[in-house]
Amino acid sequence: MHRGYFKVWRKIEDNLVYQNPKTFLIFTELLMRATVKDRQTIINGYEVFLKRGQAVFGTNELGEKRGLSRMQTRLAIEKLKEWQILTTETTNKGTIATFCNFDTYNENKTTDNQQENQRATNEQPTSNQRATTNNNYNNSKNVKNGGEEEFQPPTFQEILEFAKEEKQTEEFAAKFNKKYTISNWQDKQGNQINNWKSTMLTWIDINSRNEKQKQTPATYEASDYDTEF
Repeated sequence: MHRGYFKVWRKIEDNLVYQNPKTFLIFTELLMRATVKDRQTIINGYEVFLKRGQAVFGTNELGEKRGLSRMQTRLAIEKLKEWQILTTETTNKGTIATFCNFDTYNENKTTDNQQENQRATNEQPTSNQRATTNNNYNNSKNVKNGGEEEFQPPTFQEILEFAKEEKQTEEFAAKFNKKYTISNWQDKQGNQINNWKSTMLTWIDINSRNEKQKQTPATYEASDYDTEF
């Protein structure tokens, strides 16, 4: 049965998504799930309205389908959000992912003008991601919607709430907050950490690997937690 297709340009090899295999798996899975037109659908017994370019997912089932752990899946999603490829919204029916430039992958042929807009946006992901690469994935400013927004460090309450969502202790949250408050929210290379949630997930991933390898926390220096995947 014909189910349509989406475009994958060869230039994707230059993109950060392609260079991160686990992120690429999640990217393609969500892209395949995304609806090509506004429609009503049933998710887990609930009626859900999806707009063009949206997909519903659960972190656990998404990871299991692609052979990734929950943490690997969370990291991949945070990277896609950091690179402004998609946004997410949590609902009681599941998490809704919305692609920022869906027409780049699924051409909308309703009008000639839309086709022209499609061709104009084809270059956008690559240029955005190359700019990110040139700044070591972190800048002191976030560029959004053509304007600049100054980096605002998270509050401890925000850090604590996110840590609890990931089943971490208050002590863990306090340690994370202390380290990056002292460093002015910069990594060991001096780059601004704009996506602190991604950084915390990396901490958690390293701690998990430490436990599996039965190594003591002293095996790693604090600076090792600056590693970003």
